[in-house]
Formats: sequence, structure tokens, C-alpha cells
Amino acid sequence: MKRTLNRIMLATTLSALFGSVSLMAQNRETAEIPFDYHVSTKVLPAGKYMVEQLSTPTLFRISDNRGHSLFVSAPCPKAGKLGTDNPRLAFLHSADDYVLSEIWMPGGVDGATLRQSDIERQLTRKIGVASVVNVALGTH
Repeated sequence: MKRTLNRIMLATTLSALFGSVSLMAQNRETAEIPFDYHVSTKVLPAGKYMVEQLSTPTLFRISDNRGHSLFVSAPCPKAGKLGTDNPRLAFLHSADDYVLSEIWMPGGVDGATLRQSDIERQLTRKIGVASVVNVALGTH
């Protein structure tokens, strides 16, 4: 009886683990970003990136095709009507600078807003209002 109970618990644990891993893998999208851009304190070059939503709706991994990854916390939800229909990355743009500001993954109603970085504050102070440039996310 004890052995049967242990097997049931093991099977339940494994199915929950593999089920959640496969769900996480479904929240993986690609973006072709045609410009260098700022994320937090990093500057990333133009190129193809994979954006992956991790176990929480506010934690993302951005990876390039060379295997470099950056973890991004976007703790501020942003409600919007176009989240599900229009998965995208939103960048604030001013002069030659682009700053990642929002991530909208497919299947979600809300987007996620990144905390304002130092470069974003400097741009706002220097220029005033920045324009928004959207880059579409597509399934890899």
C-alpha cells in the first residue's frame, strides 16, 4: 500500500512538473529588432531575439542567437485591448536611442511594463516626450 501511494505521488509530481515546463515553453516568441536598444543597464545589438515568459507573468528571458541571455523583470502590469491580438515589444524612441519599455505576449490580456531605467529618465529629461516603436513578436 505504501509503495503504491509513493508511486502515485511520484507520478503526480512528475506530471505537474512536466506539464508546467511544457506550458512555459509555449510562451516563447521571437522578434527581429532592427536597432540597438537599452534594457536596464545593458545595450543589446540589433538582431533576432527570443523572448520567453518564465514561471510568473512578470519575469522574462531575452536571448540572442549566440546563447546570451538577459533576465528582465517587468513588475508593472499594463491593461490593454490589443495584448492578445498584437504580441509585441514596445520601445521608447528618442533621437538614436531605443529603450525597451513594454512586453506584450500572446494569450494574455495585459502587457508588462519595465521599471523606468536611468537612460529612460535621462531621455525624458533631455528630450521630453519620446515616441513609441513597436516590434512584432512571432512564434519561433
